[in-house]
Amino acid sequence: MNNWLVNITLKSGKELTVIYEGSETQSGEVANRVMAGGSLSMNGFYDTTKTHNILVLVGEIAALDISVWKG
Repeated sequence: MNNWLVNITLKSGKELTVIYEGSETQSGEVANRVMAGGSLSMNGFYDTTKTHNILVLVGEIAALDISVWKG
C-alpha cells in the first residue's frame, strides 16, 4: 500500500490534512479515487497519526493538494 498526504479544502473554506492509503502510484490516480462517486459519496482517510478515521463528503470538496506521505 502507498500512503499519500492529501490537503483538502472544503467549500466552507475549512482545510483538512489527511492520509490516503491505497494501491495508487500517481497523484492523479489518488485524485480520481477521492473524487469518485456522486456528490453524496463519502471517502475515508486517516488523520496524520493514523489513529482516527476521517470521512469526507465528496460534494463538499473544493480543492485537493496531493503529495507522497513521508511520515
